Amino acid sequence: MKTIILNLLKKPLLWAIMLAIALAASIGISSHKIKKQRAEIERLEINQQTLIEQVQYYKDENGTQVATIQALTLQKSEFESLMPQYAREIKDLRLKVKDLESIAHASTSTTAEITAPLIDYVPRQTMDERIQAVTDSLTVLYAGVKTFQWSDGWLSISGEVMNDSINCKVTNIETLTLVVHRERKRCLFRRKGKILRYDIKSANPHTSVKDIQYIEIVE
Repeated sequence: MKTIILNLLKKPLLWAIMLAIALAASIGISSHKIKKQRAEIERLEINQQTLIEQVQYYKDENGTQVATIQALTLQKSEFESLMPQYAREIKDLRLKVKDLESIAHASTSTTAEITAPLIDYVPRQTMDERIQAVTDSLTVLYAGVKTFQWSDGWLSISGEVMNDSINCKVTNIETLTLVVHRERKRCLFRRKGKILRYDIKSANPHTSVKDIQYIEIVE
């Protein structure tokens, strides 16, 4: 070993080249570590902002309300410990967290004020059946019953009103559009950093989005 070192010292050019290579490798490793640490700090910073951020709303070009929020970026171990309810749902779907790439959550509320006329109920019976019912002194069950029906293509309501009770059926149609996109935003260590945002809207005019969350899973 001593002989090798002495031989290298006698060849200053070779020594300089080897020193430069070693220095470049060291700088490269350090630069990679710094870049990785900076990205991790930025991820944690954005997550902190996301956790305290409320759902925001804006109007699209057609005047439809859109809900938007920053996405959480979690490692798989963080996801299982911080989001146990979602982890259970993933298992209920017979999926594995290790195969998960992202998960989205949204809750909506549908409210409508409607006015529908009450109509006397007419039983679907033939005249002979109705005559037979009266002949047998049977109570006509539908006497005094009022029916109602209303629909606008999104929300449909129909039912019956009898004495002090109401029996109704409600059908609501939802058409949701979900978009995940990247947005530039000022960060602590960089002037502009890219963050994920989750936007969602409903085409149903009676529906509003109340709560949303989007989680991206990273290694």
